[in-house]
Amino acid sequence: MDAALASEVRERAGHAGEYCRMPEASYPTVPFPIDHIIARQHGGLTIPENLALSCLHDNTHKGPNIAGIDPLTARCVHLHDSHPSSTRTGQSSWGTRNLSSTLPNSEFSDPK
Repeated sequence: MDAALASEVRERAGHAGEYCRMPEASYPTVPFPIDHIIARQHGGLTIPENLALSCLHDNTHKGPNIAGIDPLTARCVHLHDSHPSSTRTGQSSWGTRNLSSTLPNSEFSDPK
């Protein structure tokens, strides 16, 4: 990823983890990684809409996952991002924006 794109992601995030909102300055010796929300191995693109500044904890725990088990319903659900520019409710650590447009030929749909 080029420096301009990385800078754009950091600026958009306000230099805070986009999943948890932890300030990047909380860890001055370790810069937060930029996460592919939908991993490259799953066809995720290196475009701003599919990138999120992520604290080390969230990045490590999410890994390349594009879906997870909802602990309340035990259903498999697609994971979503939490960019401040989305329709974020603040109630979910994954936010509410569907990212199907970041996958080429995507067949993802909103989990309802």
